[in-house]
Amino acid sequence: MSGAGLYRKLRGVYSGWYLLLNLTILLAYYVIIERLLAIQQFGVVFSAAPAYLVVLLAVSSSVLMTVAVYTVMRTRKGRALGYEEGAASGVTALLGGIMSGCGCQGAFLYSGLTILVGSGEAFAVNTVFAEHIGIVLGALTIFNIAFIVYSLGRLPGGRAK
Repeated sequence: MSGAGLYRKLRGVYSGWYLLLNLTILLAYYVIIERLLAIQQFGVVFSAAPAYLVVLLAVSSSVLMTVAVYTVMRTRKGRALGYEEGAASGVTALLGGIMSGCGCQGAFLYSGLTILVGSGEAFAVNTVFAEHIGIVLGALTIFNIAFIVYSLGRLPGGRAK
């Protein structure tokens, strides 16, 4: 599908109340990510991740969720397909929030891995994620963008009813 066709479909998604829905989802995702960071850092919102990558992840996740809601609400065949996008959107935002706080040994990732594999291995995994958080958040954002393009490609050509 051409870029113009994808743009036309995206513009069709953002007609009506879907723009307001997207802004609400964006705010919710950003607050969730910030709360996850604060919980992991004992009340202080701090992350070694660049702030623009956290914001880009929240934006791409909110767009993906908006496309999912549009797909579920406006297309008959898209109901099952829209749930995939919604789940992927929530999971990437949640993972981004958890991974962004990996620099602290009190993080969710470290605590969960300690139970599964032991403290030494959990420390090693936590350190790798902390050192490469920019790549992790960038990969999650690229995944969201690819899923948005894929989802828009599945929508019917005109305005879906």
